[in-house]
Amino acid sequence: MQGKFLKKTAIITGVSLALVFFWKVPLVGAAGLFISVAPQLIALRKGRIAEALVSWAVLLAILYFIVGGTVSALYAVLFVGYGLWYRKVLLISDNPAGRIITAAAGWVFLVAAAAAGLYYLKGVNIMEQLFIALRSSGGNLSAVYIDAGLPHMENYIANIISLFLRAFAGATASIALAGSLFVYLVLCRYGKEYPAVAVENFRMPDEMIWVLLGGALFFVAGSRLGVGGIFETAGINIGLLMLVLYFASGISLSLFFMKQWNFSPFIRIVLIFVVLFFSGGIYLFTAAGIADVWLDFRKKRDMQES
Repeated sequence: MQGKFLKKTAIITGVSLALVFFWKVPLVGAAGLFISVAPQLIALRKGRIAEALVSWAVLLAILYFIVGGTVSALYAVLFVGYGLWYRKVLLISDNPAGRIITAAAGWVFLVAAAAAGLYYLKGVNIMEQLFIALRSSGGNLSAVYIDAGLPHMENYIANIISLFLRAFAGATASIALAGSLFVYLVLCRYGKEYPAVAVENFRMPDEMIWVLLGGALFFVAGSRLGVGGIFETAGINIGLLMLVLYFASGISLSLFFMKQWNFSPFIRIVLIFVVLFFSGGIYLFTAAGIADVWLDFRKKRDMQES
């Protein structure tokens, strides 16, 4: 019995550890950090509480020796705390969308708590550290462009860094929603008792287009009419979050039609990534998600079939 316990705990820890270091993979790496809590969530759901808790303890000990105390403490707060919160959400809600949104809200709260803790306990300002890291990376990238005879790119990179910092809240919320969705999809696949969520049927409610337009109005009011920087920043964050959601809607629309055309799941994923790697792929999916508000492509398809 003890050997079986140790074997399962080692498997859960190994999978989580591999997913933690999966973050270095471009585009999809951040999902690994979120999905790293899925093995423990599945174990908790099946009543194997000791396996999940021991796995987390071993994982944190390994991270402590590999990347140091601060990073392992951050992982404990953000992702172990997120995993325990997600477990609570799974118990109190049966609605897939509600579970995903509530779990994402918990992660945003944990990010704020971790930032406050670092500031008051160690005097570390996350935004300042992020700015320093981005400025260093941007400086290296600018040097490459200057050497290539493109000095105007230096101002462009500086503007991108400034925009990213101002959109930090919207980016955090967007990442939390995407990560929580990835976790739930894994749970649906390997934790059979969870009700499945049909990704291809996700569509933004028609009324949400007004939120996107409101964000655009705030941005214009702040940047063009001189109303104030707070309006511009609010517009950037609202717009970013809404555009990410419409991008997801565009992805789901493409998955809907590929399913209708009997493409295999593997081919669907490959085609999505092929389009994303081409310049303008993100804009294409986002535009499709926004256009679907008025054109409702899925409804037209159902009407044609009927």
